[in-house]
Amino acid sequence: MKKTRLQKALEDDYSEDSIYDNINKSIRLAHNIDIYDIIDPTSRTLHTIAEIVNRLQNTDELEIMDAGYFIDENHTFEA
Repeated sequence: MKKTRLQKALEDDYSEDSIYDNINKSIRLAHNIDIYDIIDPTSRTLHTIAEIVNRLQNTDELEIMDAGYFIDENHTFEA
């Protein structure tokens, strides 16, 4: 029997995916949900939200690194 998104989220199945896969998949899933869908969600929307939340819970916090470069208004790199 195939698990639903909600079952996978509740059983923490997304913890086995890489952090990059989880972030990218969460972004793709979020693009398919309209903000108004959250006000009165269908079961499909709730399952998708559960997947997004569980995927993001299984990622590490991203760190912004300063490489010593900046991009000017012409999009050229300068050191």
